[in-house]
Amino acid sequence: MYKITLYDWNCPSCFSGTISVFVDDLNEFERHWIPKMKGNKEVVDRYLRSKAGELVTDYHKTNNDVELNIVQEDKLAKVLRYKNYERHNTYVTLANAYDYTNKWYFRTLRIFIRYIRYNNEYFKVASFSSDGGCTKYGSDYMAVYNSGNPFIKLRNNKRDRHNTINSKNSFMNDKADLFVWKILNKFNSLDELLDNANKNKRLSQEEIIILMSDIPGDAG
Repeated sequence: MYKITLYDWNCPSCFSGTISVFVDDLNEFERHWIPKMKGNKEVVDRYLRSKAGELVTDYHKTNNDVELNIVQEDKLAKVLRYKNYERHNTYVTLANAYDYTNKWYFRTLRIFIRYIRYNNEYFKVASFSSDGGCTKYGSDYMAVYNSGNPFIKLRNNKRDRHNTINSKNSFMNDKADLFVWKILNKFNSLDELLDNANKNKRLSQEEIIILMSDIPGDAG
């Protein structure tokens, strides 16, 4: 398993920081991520240098912090627990970096949850895939977009985020899939992880906002 640490595009304009995500396969990650990085060749170059073994970060303050190295691997990482569930004809409320909220409709929303051990640390991570996503915009509807970190694969979605349509049925074949695993929680021990896994069958509203934050991004 790999941990990817990049500049966090979801930060408000007055702040800066990084985001770490997990992926199972670098080639699969690159297949979706690199095409989204047009105009950001320097970031891709830094990523590839780190992948090749150089210590490289994507944060302006430092380039020698091991914790911020873009590509890290733990060959002994392990998925300890996992659970999946679906929501149908459902609404979720998402928030941008300034806590402005917006309600989104999904014909189907699939949530994938993992509890993992990585470098002897314990995490709760999640990903999602969706069909038929849209949001109300005035009297019309607007398709799902990827305004934040470029980690969402959009399929059958030919519409610009500012192009609205008067029926949500027009979006029923649109798909949006997160192709990384986002960190929702970090635990101090295995017991703490297992306690959380046993008590929580679904994500909380706060966890949904973190998981799907790349739709609104910093100001969407």
